[in-house]
Amino acid sequence: MSARAKRRAPALLGGEARDRLLAHVAFEATWERDLDSQAMSWDESVESIFGYDRGEVVGHLSWWRERVHPEDLQRAEETAVEAIRSGGSVWSNEYRFRRKDGSWAWVASRCAIERDGEGRAVRAVGAMIDISALKETEARMRLFTDQIPARATATDRELRVVWDAGAGFPGSPSAVGKTVSELFAESPDRERVLEGCRKALAGESCKLQIDNGEAAAELQLGPVRDLAGNVIGVTGVAFDVTERVRAERAMHEAQRFLLAAQRVGRIRSWEDDLRTGMVKLDPVGPAAATGAAHFEQFSEEAAWKKIHPGDFPRMMDLRRRLIEEGGPFETEYRSLHPDGTERNILVRGELMRDAAGRPERIIGVSLDVTDRVRNEEEVRASQRLLQQVLETLPVGVVVVDRAGSMLLSNPASSRIWGGVIVSGPERWARSKGFWHGSGKPIGPGEWASERALAKGETSLDELIDIETFDGRHRTMENSAAPIRDAQGAIVGAVAVNQDVTERKRAEEEVARLARQQAAVAQLSLFALKGDGLQRLFEEAAALVTSTLGVEYGVVAEWLPEKEEIAIRATAGPWNEEIFRRHTVRTLPGLMAWFYLRSHLPVVVADLAHETRFAPCEILLEHGVKSGIAVPIAGKQRPFGVLEGNTKQLRTFRDDEVNFVWSMANVLATSVEQRRVAGELEEKRQQLQALSRKLIEAQEAERRAVARELHDDLGQVLTAIKLNLERHERDPAESIALVDGAIDRMRDLAQDLRPPLLDELGLEASLRWYVEREAKRAGLEYALAFSPLAKRPAPAVETTCFRVAQEALTNIIQHAHARSVAIELGGADGALVLAVHDDGRGFDVAAARKRAASQGLLGMQERVALVGGELRIESGPEGTTVRARLPFDGSAR
Repeated sequence: MSARAKRRAPALLGGEARDRLLAHVAFEATWERDLDSQAMSWDESVESIFGYDRGEVVGHLSWWRERVHPEDLQRAEETAVEAIRSGGSVWSNEYRFRRKDGSWAWVASRCAIERDGEGRAVRAVGAMIDISALKETEARMRLFTDQIPARATATDRELRVVWDAGAGFPGSPSAVGKTVSELFAESPDRERVLEGCRKALAGESCKLQIDNGEAAAELQLGPVRDLAGNVIGVTGVAFDVTERVRAERAMHEAQRFLLAAQRVGRIRSWEDDLRTGMVKLDPVGPAAATGAAHFEQFSEEAAWKKIHPGDFPRMMDLRRRLIEEGGPFETEYRSLHPDGTERNILVRGELMRDAAGRPERIIGVSLDVTDRVRNEEEVRASQRLLQQVLETLPVGVVVVDRAGSMLLSNPASSRIWGGVIVSGPERWARSKGFWHGSGKPIGPGEWASERALAKGETSLDELIDIETFDGRHRTMENSAAPIRDAQGAIVGAVAVNQDVTERKRAEEEVARLARQQAAVAQLSLFALKGDGLQRLFEEAAALVTSTLGVEYGVVAEWLPEKEEIAIRATAGPWNEEIFRRHTVRTLPGLMAWFYLRSHLPVVVADLAHETRFAPCEILLEHGVKSGIAVPIAGKQRPFGVLEGNTKQLRTFRDDEVNFVWSMANVLATSVEQRRVAGELEEKRQQLQALSRKLIEAQEAERRAVARELHDDLGQVLTAIKLNLERHERDPAESIALVDGAIDRMRDLAQDLRPPLLDELGLEASLRWYVEREAKRAGLEYALAFSPLAKRPAPAVETTCFRVAQEALTNIIQHAHARSVAIELGGADGALVLAVHDDGRGFDVAAARKRAASQGLLGMQERVALVGGELRIESGPEGTTVRARLPFDGSAR
């Protein structure tokens, strides 16, 4: 270290109270540099701003040089060298400084130079502020500004241009650094322009028409104000009047850009002497640069007058509490300057006490943070404005640079893509899109934004389907356009996406529902024509296939006696050879069995991986993967199944399932109509036969009664007459003959209608009749009568007795049974009779069709007349006749 450097060392380390306070300032990194030895010292803000621990910081200029961006180092050092060489007192510049994490921070650096008595620079004191956010906003603004067809400039109060941007007048060089007077030195409009600038500095706006002989322009001048409303410069926008529409649009965009010169704040130390009431403030400006030792001094009252009235009560309360309680403090307030301007001041300090512990003075440091506050507010305002515009847009907007990296996006874009917006070239590779209608994937280079960047194409409202990053599918109108710089080179692209999923879905759903309704109506009209079930089945299979857009349609009929399904009609490219090789069985666990036992439509998403049933071999060999099957309902059981199948994996919509269901209902109604018509014809024939048999039975019963009366009662009466005509009459014999006649008449009457039915009720009558007839026929019998909640109506009792009587008669005559069991009881509010035998059984369906089986028909008609139900089940193990009758006998 040189002798001079050694003499300066105490100065670098002196002022301990001030240095201790400077170390607490965390809003910018301050440093001191010995210009002889290049030794440097940094405050602790280098840790909070750039992430370096105090132990990592090397006290030499080389540590700083290693962290300045290589592209900025020479310029930064040249600025300092020129200021020192030329005798200047300050220098300032902007450059990139590496943070500890490796990222680069844009910083604004301002430095004051201290010189000795000979004017030689010996020491520099400076501060660095992180302006990265401002730089990023400025870059985004310039990207947009360069696209507008106008020229926008801003000046300081000396009318020197500090900002010049815009695509207008591309042949004119940048005006930054030149004065307005220099720019218009050769123009005939020079004085008019200068007069307009003077008005702008006075707060007035004006509009001028100027012409330099080469181009005519409309120049709009206005004041540039800071956040306090003070005029700090002039803004000018020049429009080419030949393209007024484009210029007006550019003007609208240009108004969003904020222009302000950023000044580096200066840290000042101060002392409030509580004993004398005087305030000391360290010097600024030339005095500070030369190291002069004098301080500004003024009374506390004069100091308080500089505090904004809106902040004064708070500051006084803070001062009072500080004196009472002690400790450090930090706050911000607004300061009033003599010229009427306001500055934002950040102040930190602490109370100092004397040896006796009494408050003695308050020392601290203050920093003019007006520029920082304004910069932050301007950044926030710009970001808020841009964000508000983007957030209010109902469409997704994404701006990318030439490499595809995202510069801007809005919430609508994120919502459309499922919460993820990919940046960089991989955005197109990771995005899944398909051309709407054809379903063809959007290949590499086919995205609208890719074509805008690669070919400069502008695409409007291209309809595509996308798979979002959260797995949903959407339809959107995709538009894109290139962004060009002043020379026409493509520097980026803007993409606009409008989600039209619901609109397209509604349009397609309306069309799909219309096709479905038309198909149902067509099948219904076909059914009304009465061309027969076969042609109706064929029409249904064809309509299901075409309306659903599937390859295969089929109508099948269930043949329960064969435990299989018969194919009645098909549509599509079915292979007849496969049909001949296989039989569609309806055994439990098979696909057809599952279909027939389902009361609702069955949707198959992936037949090969189906777990509810064993897939049909015919469908598997045809390559079927998905389908819809709906049972065709019948009265007692399903008639069959209506199916639509496809070789594609497909998810069917609810309306498509309902459509097939509606088609099956049309078929079910037609089938039921044919069945009811057949049953009515059969019923008519049965009723005719029953009527004949009833008349014959009535005549036969009359003949039997007449025969009984003639053969039995006639002989008894004749015997009584002869006995009475004899002279030696035997009264006992006559009485015996009369008693026998009475017994015979009783038997005959009981056969016609047992009196027990009216006197003792149904249970007693059945018990008497079954015991008598079973004993006569030599049958074993069992009676199981449960107590009834109430006595049935007379008609119900008669019907129940006659059913039991007919069933027992049939058992004795036809069943070859060894035993009979009769059950009587109540269940769910109805009277239930069951007659079971262990005979050989019979074919119930065939017996009902035979004209001779009038007993079964008679039982069924009797039960129906009182609103009941009759079921007959028969097999090799025997026959069961079961009647369910309402207690009150309400006839249908």
